[in-house]
Amino acid sequence: MIGLPLVAVIVAVGAMRRERWWTRAGLVAVAALVVAGMLVKVSGDQAAPLTRGAPWHDDSLVNRHEQAADRAATGLFVVGLMAVAGLVASRGGRPVPGWSVVGTLVLVGATGVLLGLTAQSGGHIRHTEIRPGFSVPGR
Repeated sequence: MIGLPLVAVIVAVGAMRRERWWTRAGLVAVAALVVAGMLVKVSGDQAAPLTRGAPWHDDSLVNRHEQAADRAATGLFVVGLMAVAGLVASRGGRPVPGWSVVGTLVLVGATGVLLGLTAQSGGHIRHTEIRPGFSVPGR
């Protein structure tokens, strides 16, 4: 999810400059990306059974990817909760609490790692060239 680092920068810059509007805009963008990420998870859950029987399908690789996606979705959910908590706490003209900014940024970083691991495990399903032990045919 390439958008998470971008919106994290918006949150961080808004907080460093003490610009409430930008910080809140970044938190709203984080929450929106969390919703998008959850939709991606749902589409993956629906697509998984359709791959069974394909010549490239490997149950162990698909299961590893599904487990990684579950962890990433949990991370996204927690990121979303933190961003929404910051938005709620800053209603009515109140400043965005520092705990919500720091918490959101830390969780975005951790969840970014989980998303990267999910992508890597998903790549192993169809891209044999990135699997351990791959050798170029004819060499």
